[in-house]
Amino acid sequence: MHRHFRQMYDDFVRKFKEVFYDADEGAWYDFNRDTGFLNDAAFPSMAVPLFTMCYDRLDTEMGANVLSTLKRRGLLQFPAGVPTSVKKGTSQQWDYPNGWAPINHMLIEGLRKTGIPE
Repeated sequence: MHRHFRQMYDDFVRKFKEVFYDADEGAWYDFNRDTGFLNDAAFPSMAVPLFTMCYDRLDTEMGANVLSTLKRRGLLQFPAGVPTSVKKGTSQQWDYPNGWAPINHMLIEGLRKTGIPE
């Protein structure tokens, strides 16, 4: 029974990566069903698969790649926490400067789980 569920998990992780992971960017992005492509907008939720451990844990660079992307995309420059998006001027509750505590928690814990020293 254990092997069956392990195989299901491994299959899901592989398929999840195929659909949502952008190897050039080093993070997961939303998939746009209308265009058939990944959205290029950066959100802190790109680190949630680290928290849920929905990636190949033998890939020791995954945490560093996601951290690099978060920095490069400007998501970690806010002293009060990571906003849910860096989109400004929309007045939407999920856009800058608002953050969502569960996303901040998943981002921090996901990176911590990878064991990267930073």
